[in-house]
Amino acid sequence: MFKIGEFARIANIGVSLLRHYDRIGLFKPAYVDPESGYRFYHSEQLSDINRIIALKDLGFSLEEVSQLVNDNISTEEIRGMLILRKSQIREALREEAARLRHVETRLDQIERSGQLLEVYDITTKSLPAQQILTTRGLFPDFNVVVQTFRQVALPERIDQFGPMIAIGHNAEPDHTKPVDLEFGYILRNPVLNPPTSFNDLPFAMRELEGCDLAACVIQTERDVDHIVSGALGIWLDNNGYRMAGIWREVYHQLTPTLVLEHQVPIEKRS
Repeated sequence: MFKIGEFARIANIGVSLLRHYDRIGLFKPAYVDPESGYRFYHSEQLSDINRIIALKDLGFSLEEVSQLVNDNISTEEIRGMLILRKSQIREALREEAARLRHVETRLDQIERSGQLLEVYDITTKSLPAQQILTTRGLFPDFNVVVQTFRQVALPERIDQFGPMIAIGHNAEPDHTKPVDLEFGYILRNPVLNPPTSFNDLPFAMRELEGCDLAACVIQTERDVDHIVSGALGIWLDNNGYRMAGIWREVYHQLTPTLVLEHQVPIEKRS
């Protein structure tokens, strides 16, 4: 028989962990001296403690480990628990991969923050109420967003009505849910009989509410939206502001060069 220290060294496990497993009934010593309270273990118990260590390494809780090693459960039940654990690990890996991408993007923004704030001149101004002609919907994925954008971004309609506008209504964007977007035009002049549909999309005229203060930045390159968003986020943090309403993108020009103005209603953080 081995004293607890010797057994712990052989099994490559801490003495305190062996005592804890004894207290909770997960793994008990072969013998406890009634006078000294010393714990002793048989060499045959090494296979049992190794099984417990292996199950813990798979991520099972102590309660689940206890069920697997102490209860008389069938092979099918063990198989089911392992399949469930496999699914949990895969989901955790997906979540961690997404979190890693967010961290990498944030690090890139921080490393480039000086350049971002220098290149993208962020200004503040009030936004007046405006008449807009738009179509609105819930978009399940980015491909549908792009398709709808292309249906709306027609040069002849922009010439007819005015600059194109995109409005995001999701206060807290959640990539697992459809995004609530509105696409259309800022009307340069009053329209007496606005069209109710064109290009297979329903349209309606309404007033877009103004705001007292908005942070605005001009983007002239395509495919750098995340960089502009990073610049806006850094500027908001540095100047003590937070978002206070729906964001807008006004496309002053689509071709030959993009001229896009990001407009974010803001307020001072309390």
